[in-house]
Amino acid sequence: MVARELHRGSASAGSTMTGLRDMGVHFSELGGFALMSPAVVERELAPAVGDDLWGRLAADVTGDDATDRGVIIPVTVDESGHCRIGFRFDPGAEEVVAPAGPLEVVGNRVVMMKLASLLAWDPERSLFALDVPDGWYAVRVVSGRGDEVADLTVTVALSPTAGPVRRTADLDLRLAADGTRRTPGMVSIWTGRFGDEERLWEHVSLERPHRGPAGSVFMQAMGLGWYDQDRSSTVWLRRADGTTSMDLPEGAFAAAVANDLARRPDDDAAVLLYDLDARDLPEPPGLTPLRLLGAYRY
Repeated sequence: MVARELHRGSASAGSTMTGLRDMGVHFSELGGFALMSPAVVERELAPAVGDDLWGRLAADVTGDDATDRGVIIPVTVDESGHCRIGFRFDPGAEEVVAPAGPLEVVGNRVVMMKLASLLAWDPERSLFALDVPDGWYAVRVVSGRGDEVADLTVTVALSPTAGPVRRTADLDLRLAADGTRRTPGMVSIWTGRFGDEERLWEHVSLERPHRGPAGSVFMQAMGLGWYDQDRSSTVWLRRADGTTSMDLPEGAFAAAVANDLARRPDDDAAVLLYDLDARDLPEPPGLTPLRLLGAYRY
């Protein structure tokens, strides 16, 4: 698949859906966990190891350049519309455990970094791939160290959710790059189908709208309006009904997206990631921090 970047707020009418679309954000400030496509991995990691990224991964790269970039778990969507997460597999483990080293995803090589090093991808090692159908899933990520300082392991558990709102997912972001635990955030992962980029952005965008003050269908459904100042990739939203409560229902953002977009069985697929509980950020009175982490398209 051909990887292309989908820039926030820049969708054009009639655009085609060729290859994997991605919008990469570095998530080290969210506890060292990230989902990135091969194109984003190349862009983010190449400066740390030189132009010949894959050729030089055979040698460990240590120091701040590696540590500061966090841990990367790759994900993509295959031709059948399934999410595939590739990682090394220990058949003796009760759960799937991935050493924070190189991984493979659907025909492309990508890497997951250790805290203090980059390791080479070894095609001879056993790889295990999960095929995850479209929908919401509970995602659990448990991070811990082995005997060595650099021995970070990551356990990933996926399970379909139940209840009236069937498409709600939370992702625990607990382990910071320095090994300390932070207040976990809540990330919603949604896979669905859209006709083109413009329709995707019209319905789920959290960027400042180009046409009119109402914002996307997603924002209107949640009664959200814009704060006066943007803070890089963080979007600060104010309740349009004038309330200042920060206690929005758990999964409310995810439910709004799912309920609206699940009724649109169109041609192409996307995976959207939102940080719904960015507690590491300052909280202006009456505002809710909501960060769009990534949008992966094919």
